[in-house]
Amino acid sequence: MSELYIQNVIRSLKQLEIAKEKIDKEIKEHESEIKKYMQMYNLEELHGMNGEKVIYKEILGRRFDTKSFKQNFAELYYSYMKDTKSLRFKFNY
Repeated sequence: MSELYIQNVIRSLKQLEIAKEKIDKEIKEHESEIKKYMQMYNLEELHGMNGEKVIYKEILGRRFDTKSFKQNFAELYYSYMKDTKSLRFKFNY
């Protein structure tokens, strides 16, 4: 791989990231409109004309409260901690 090639890849990635941001914004706007509609008509499920299906409902769940456990049982909490290793790729423009 040459320097010129990788510079072209970086430029292309930047253009794709900008396009992705625009598309993500449009997606959020569309989702917001659908959510407003579903709330206005008290719907949990909505079907499109081409087989699309939208579900917007409250989901109840349970999860472990790590913060409280750490405060109340710090020694036990840290005894179960383990080191991890990962690679991070970050692109800024």
